[in-house]
Amino acid sequence: MLRAIHGFLLCLSLGMLGGVGCSTTAPDPCRDIQCQQGESCEAGLCVSSCEAGQLWCEGKCLDTSHNIKHCGQCGNMCRAGELCREGRCVLECPSGEGVCDGRCVDTSTEPKHCGSCGRVCQPGEVCSKGNCTLYCQEGMTNCSGRCVDVKTSTKHCGQCGTVCGGGKPCVEGECKIVCPSGQDVCGGRCVDLQRDTAHCGLCANICGQGYTCKKGQCVRECSVEQTVCGGECVNLRIDERHCGACGNACLAGQSCVSKRCEYTCPAGQTACGKVCVDTNTNVEHCGKCGNTCQGGELCKEGSCRCPQGYFGCNGVCKDVQRDPSNCGGCGQQCGKDAPFCVAKKCVYACPATQADCNGRCANLNNDVFNCGKCGVSCSGGQVCANGQCICPTSYTFCGGQCVDLAKERSHCGACGNVCTGELDCYGGWCGCTGGKTACQNTCKSLQTDAEHCGKCDHKCAKGEVCVAGVCQCPQGEVSCGGTCRDIQNDDAHCGGCYKVCGGNEICRKGSCTACPSGKTKCGEQCVDLTSDPQHCGVCGRRCLTTVGSVSKNVALIDSPWLLHWMKGGVDRGGNVYVANRFYEEVTIGGVTFSAPKGKSHIFIAKYAPTGKWSWAKQIAGDYITVDHLKVDRNGHVLLQGRIQGDVTFGQRRIRTHGGTPSNPVKWPFVAKLDGTGKWLWVQVIETTGSTSLGRFSVDILGNVYVAGTFTNTTVKIGSKTLSSTATAMYIAKLDAAGQLLWVKELKGGAKDYLFGVFADRAGALFVVGYFSQQLVLGRFSFSFSGGGPYARGMFVAKLSRSGTWLWANYAAPSSSSPSNGAGCSDMVVDATGSVFLMGSFDGETFFGQTGIGYGYARGGHVAKLDSAGKWVWVKEIFSTSSGLNFYSLLLDARGDLLLVGTFTQDLILDGVPIYGSNQPTGFIATLKRSGVWGTASKEGVDLFGTFKNAAGQTYMLGAFRGKGTFRGMTLSSSSKNSAFVVEYADTAQVCLAGVCCASGMVQCGGGCVSLPSDPLHCGACGKACGVGMLCVSGRCVCPTGETNCNGTCVYLPEAHQHCGTCGKACANDESCSAGVCTKCPQGQSVCLNQCVDLTSDTQHCGVCGRACVGGQVCVGGGCACPALSLWCSGLCVDPQTDEQHCGACGNVCASGQTCTSGSCQ
Repeated sequence: MLRAIHGFLLCLSLGMLGGVGCSTTAPDPCRDIQCQQGESCEAGLCVSSCEAGQLWCEGKCLDTSHNIKHCGQCGNMCRAGELCREGRCVLECPSGEGVCDGRCVDTSTEPKHCGSCGRVCQPGEVCSKGNCTLYCQEGMTNCSGRCVDVKTSTKHCGQCGTVCGGGKPCVEGECKIVCPSGQDVCGGRCVDLQRDTAHCGLCANICGQGYTCKKGQCVRECSVEQTVCGGECVNLRIDERHCGACGNACLAGQSCVSKRCEYTCPAGQTACGKVCVDTNTNVEHCGKCGNTCQGGELCKEGSCRCPQGYFGCNGVCKDVQRDPSNCGGCGQQCGKDAPFCVAKKCVYACPATQADCNGRCANLNNDVFNCGKCGVSCSGGQVCANGQCICPTSYTFCGGQCVDLAKERSHCGACGNVCTGELDCYGGWCGCTGGKTACQNTCKSLQTDAEHCGKCDHKCAKGEVCVAGVCQCPQGEVSCGGTCRDIQNDDAHCGGCYKVCGGNEICRKGSCTACPSGKTKCGEQCVDLTSDPQHCGVCGRRCLTTVGSVSKNVALIDSPWLLHWMKGGVDRGGNVYVANRFYEEVTIGGVTFSAPKGKSHIFIAKYAPTGKWSWAKQIAGDYITVDHLKVDRNGHVLLQGRIQGDVTFGQRRIRTHGGTPSNPVKWPFVAKLDGTGKWLWVQVIETTGSTSLGRFSVDILGNVYVAGTFTNTTVKIGSKTLSSTATAMYIAKLDAAGQLLWVKELKGGAKDYLFGVFADRAGALFVVGYFSQQLVLGRFSFSFSGGGPYARGMFVAKLSRSGTWLWANYAAPSSSSPSNGAGCSDMVVDATGSVFLMGSFDGETFFGQTGIGYGYARGGHVAKLDSAGKWVWVKEIFSTSSGLNFYSLLLDARGDLLLVGTFTQDLILDGVPIYGSNQPTGFIATLKRSGVWGTASKEGVDLFGTFKNAAGQTYMLGAFRGKGTFRGMTLSSSSKNSAFVVEYADTAQVCLAGVCCASGMVQCGGGCVSLPSDPLHCGACGKACGVGMLCVSGRCVCPTGETNCNGTCVYLPEAHQHCGTCGKACANDESCSAGVCTKCPQGQSVCLNQCVDLTSDTQHCGVCGRACVGGQVCVGGGCACPALSLWCSGLCVDPQTDEQHCGACGNVCASGQTCTSGSCQ
């Protein structure tokens, strides 16, 4: 059009000048014009060919309003740290920082710009959370403007403002009485639990009348010469069962003489070891026990001497009468001319009465080495007489030895007659000495032995003792119906037989006495169930008052198959819930469940704090497994797992489909039960291909969050369907009733995977997962290059309650080594919003600027991020083998970490080895929140889990085969494989209002709470924090990055009612984005700051928050089942294929039938 006008004007002007006419076709004004690249000719002029707002730079059209290399005009490059906005270079700051004096600063910590630009802290102050506060050295705390050590300050003990009263000192942050060594605090004073009869062994244990306290046990008072052993008075000087000390029993044949066990021997003999010997003649005990004669010496009159005619030469007896080497004296050698020695003289030949036996002259009639003929030696103590080997007088040859049949136990009275048991040989008869009688091969004192009182096998009744051969009750007791009773202290026989004390009475000094007000009878004691750590809440329930101790109540589950990786949780009342997959059978508390061969079932069971199983149930089907278990604040149990085929949850029957016969698809599920085992709901995630769920979480309101990953398939969660041709990840939120609230989808790469989602006390979410090469989470993106063949990064990110990414960080393998990076096995979040991770690593890996694993192939790590998502520290763990596994990580009441796992061979923590074996060994380790290692121990079992409740009670999960040891306690079972769960004290417990609570907690509303960190009781009982707030040091604060607007924590960039600033509300048809209210597209409304179509959105159908459930869809603002579906029992079903509603609601197909075209076949 412009060219046509231009030609018309040109023609008109030519005609007016010279009358020259114009042709009907005007010449092209751009015919001879050559424009530059990026330009085009219009009406004879070169103009830009780029769209409005763009310039031709570097050979292409660029938007110079946001390009940092060409900001506002070509070639205008922004400096490092700046970005281009609306054609101007402005400073870019990380999240949480602002621009002051032309640079980025964190106004929450910068002392020159504290809280706002230009606000300078004074000398001696630091900037903390945007406020100038007093600077205190490490280990000191700012309390009202003064630096104090809260571990020792009596005015600020444990925390600011806590005053120790009654003159109590502050020890390690606790007001406590400090007692001398060997004493404990009872009732506000120091006592010796080993000797105090009013506090014997335990503070509440009072010894009764006639009893005293010895070594922490109430024992009977005995006479001066007697001692209490096993509840009876004994004389340690003569009692063979307690000789010299209680329990020191003498061996068979021994008697107790002056507190020493000695063998009783006939007159003239001495007990040496277990044999009686004559020390006058015995070469092994010559003169005294153990004095052995050497070098051929004989024992004569208790002295070692050489035999007659022999002489001691260099410690060996030599026959100077006949020895050619010592002829007539030591060392006198006979020569060749006279080689024989006879009568101490060297001679040429032996006398006629002697024979030459190998160079020695020997009398064959009496030589024991040449008896009867040369070379025949007499053995076993025999002598040579008239050329025959015979035993000395009174000895008999038995079994190759000369023995005295009068006293030899193996040949008593005759060869081969053995004295058995405790019997010895006396005068050729097997019997006992010391006044004892032989009773079935044992020597018993019929005067004192309660098993053989007066005669063999005559047993005294239970509790009776044997005195002078007569059974009678111990001193101070009487017989009641054949049983000895202490009528001074026995509640069932108080003051006399069968005089029973009342329900809350105890027997003291023979009278029934009612327990004082506020105390309850437990056994034979009156105790305060609200505070007694040995009887807390109920009689016999013991609090774990020592760190590292375990309860005596151990729950065992037995099976022929391995029960490793059992899942568990505990409610506020101490009820433990466990679940696991099993094959063939499993036995729980005497109840055995069975599964058909080749099929996997699961069990779930409840274990009460009394040490008894409350209930157990089986979930049966073709295939089912449980991967995770959680217990919510209301004591409800949630399971997450997978199913395949036909599975039944209570009254709900589910049949999966998809995949191939050889590789059927498994569907993830989340299910909920109440504390009685009743199924409340089941939410199944239908899929057509490969999908999995990571760890799930439950928030303080009972909402459930699941994290899933799927590849090249479709998944359906409630009414929401997701699909992807690649790998994708998602986070879904279910309400406490199991209904879907929202789904957030994340696109990923081939190796991407969501490990899990974790909800903190304020309702924020923390997400952990893996990514390959690069990942984008909202405004955060990160990448890495290099690494090994399976290299992947690990990311950690925080989501606000509305689904906004608040921060994100990652750890990645080194680009300069074949590393595969780090993994996560568990994660916890503390009250301040700091994150702790535990897992493994394979090769050199970097957590921010900190690298680990240099020079090591594999190991473990524990790492910390602060509340803003910045790496604080990372710790390495190594093992000398590949068998290192990390299972559980949790926080104790002090905020320190407890780690649980297994290792083989050796484990190395901070350079200190823990030596193991070639078999998996469980370990427990502690790590201070500051990153300093605490204690570590190995156990004789596998450990694969730990969990705790709001009261601070911690439990351990483990397994063993046949027999194992844990914390010094022996575990055993006749089953091939056993799993166990037991309470473990990661913090010392106290009894508060009848509940065992971790030390430092208080009772609020019948439960244990930590006032410094509980958002429902922050600083004081009942003081609840606002929505989204955390409780830190007893104060309600907003998480990092959020703002307190009228008691509610909000993220101002995306808060609909506080968009950009507190109180700035967006309209109903506007959403808040980057702190600016933005109109929604035509026909949409705002729900939860998201623009939605109320006519079709299944989560907001008709009105905000109205979610369509049970598979319904939103049509015209109303929830309805899809076409050809029926609404049956709260679900949309296909009557053509549903076996529970085949053809019509409630028409259930029989077992083995399927629903085809609305008919059971």
